[in-house]
Parts: sequence; C-alpha cells; structure tokens
Amino acid sequence: MPEPRRRQARVRWLGIATCCLAGMAQARVQPPKEAPQTDETTLRCKDAGKVVNDYYGFTALFPGSLHAYPDSPIDMTDHGCVVSLDDTAGSDRSIDLFAAYNAALDDTVRQATDERIDGMTHDETIDHVILVSRRAMSLGGLKAERSVIRYRDKSTGRPHVSDVVIALRHIVKPSDGFSHTYTVSLTTTEEAYEGDRVTFEAILASWRTIRAEDSP
Repeated sequence: MPEPRRRQARVRWLGIATCCLAGMAQARVQPPKEAPQTDETTLRCKDAGKVVNDYYGFTALFPGSLHAYPDSPIDMTDHGCVVSLDDTAGSDRSIDLFAAYNAALDDTVRQATDERIDGMTHDETIDHVILVSRRAMSLGGLKAERSVIRYRDKSTGRPHVSDVVIALRHIVKPSDGFSHTYTVSLTTTEEAYEGDRVTFEAILASWRTIRAEDSP
C-alpha cells in the first residue's frame, strides 16, 4: 500500500482509538498530562543511520545511505520514523519503526497480531490477502510476534508483502497491563522482498528498548 495512504490510515486509527478507547485506556495507562510536541528540528529521524525515540523508549540502527522521515504529524508526539528503501517518486517500499500507547488494550502480542491480520483482511484498498507465516520471536528482549502477509494493491494491481513484528511493554505504573506497543514493519513489493528483508532483519537485530518518558 502506498506510504501516504498507510500514514493517513494510521492517523485515522489513532484518532478513533483516542476518542473511543480513552475511558478504558485511562484505567490502565496514564499518559503524561502534557505530551511534548514535535517538529522537524526535534524529531530524531534527522540522525543519519539511527532512530532514537526517548519518548516511547526505543532505538534502532539503519543503513546510513537510507533516509528516514517522521511517522507522525508535527502536532503529535514523536511516534517513530519511516525508513525509505527507495526514494523514487511513487515507491511504497519502506520500513516503519512505530511506537504508541497500548490504546487497544491488548493483553498479548498474539492478540495484537490477530488485530493486525484482521485489519488487513478488511482493508478495502487491497485484496488477495494471504497469511504466509506467523511465529513468536524476541524484539530487543521483549516477547514479540512476527507475521508475513502477501496481498495485492488494488490501485496498481501489484503484489506486495507486509512483514510485521509487534511487541508490548509494561512501563506506566500503576498499571496491570502493557502500556506501550512497538511495531516494526516492512512494506515492499513482492519482487523486492528478498532483498529488502536483509535490511529489515538488520534493523530488527539492532532494535533496543531505552528509558521512556513514563519510566518510573
């Protein structure tokens, strides 16, 4: 799916989740009263070859030859960075390093992955959705789950691959559940997947948790 459309979908989802789940999330996750606002000068995406997100608490390395850009509007908190794998106009090959509060109140990474798969199955902009693989793994020491889905972009007719790793983390206290969700996702064309997966695996291997804004 083209990156602008994926970003718009994410922003819409964040808005819906914030409005509809605010009451439930408040009982388990207590975000700061005044979340810091970000702009192009403060986002970590400007650092060549490195993503450092000290608000949601993660860091990762990527090839210095690649470019990264913010994965959130400038009037929102710093949710992460998108690493472009092809700067050609119209390309939708990218690796998204994203973090947010666990607004969906997922209790397990399996539940979070189920929701991700279900979301793609019901996405009206794509079809021929096929779950290729799914397995448990570790992301920076956190329990995680990885799923690979092949699909066709309706607008272009091109086959794509979505390779996603999801992890949950308990930071906010008091809380009886996971407060943060981390997602590292590769979106690419089917023909470029094998090559892009090498970069994706390297980023996954470098991904680490650091102290987050809400750490006690």
